[in-house]
Amino acid sequence: MKDFYSVLNIDSSASPLLIDAAYEHKKNHQDIGNSDYDNMRSFVEARRAHNILSNKAYRFLYDIKTEVKDRYIISFDSQSEIDEFMSIIESVLVKIHKQSTTQIKEIHRLHQDIRGLSSKNTDTENELKSAIKKIENKTNEIAGLKTKTKEFLALIEQKDKEISAINETAQWLECKNERYSKLLKRTGINTFKIVSVVSAIFLFIIIVLFINL
Repeated sequence: MKDFYSVLNIDSSASPLLIDAAYEHKKNHQDIGNSDYDNMRSFVEARRAHNILSNKAYRFLYDIKTEVKDRYIISFDSQSEIDEFMSIIESVLVKIHKQSTTQIKEIHRLHQDIRGLSSKNTDTENELKSAIKKIENKTNEIAGLKTKTKEFLALIEQKDKEISAINETAQWLECKNERYSKLLKRTGINTFKIVSVVSAIFLFIIIVLFINL
């Protein structure tokens, strides 16, 4: 198995930025002493190394395979046994990677659910704020109506006082009217008596004068 770190001339602990920089340097600085074929082959190896090492999952699998090979290669007698063992390790690692990917997707889904719940909570909070605002507006309207009602009641009370004063004045005038009516009646009776007496005296004088004639 090709040592991709050696292809890019970097250490196994190199950071992603260092891997990218090493690949760019390898791509742009080819060996003049090599043939075009060798330079092309070197470029292909560098690109393959970069593709593997720049991907976190692929790099993890590559590092595990390399460590296992370096640690247990002495236990095998032939290259075929090594290849078979590495194939088993690779299949196991691929399975682990798939399980990890599934778990990562599940985590992403949970994050999206949490964001959705957060968004719903935000919408609910906005609805509550809107409802509270409406309640405050209605409370202010009710307070305004109470103020207008007090003013209206005060106006009614004032009008009642004015009506009471008018009624008292009407009663006073009615009393005065009754007194004047009684006075007029008395005055009318006395006038009738005086007219009657005067008429009688005048009639008596006429009779006396007529008799003397």
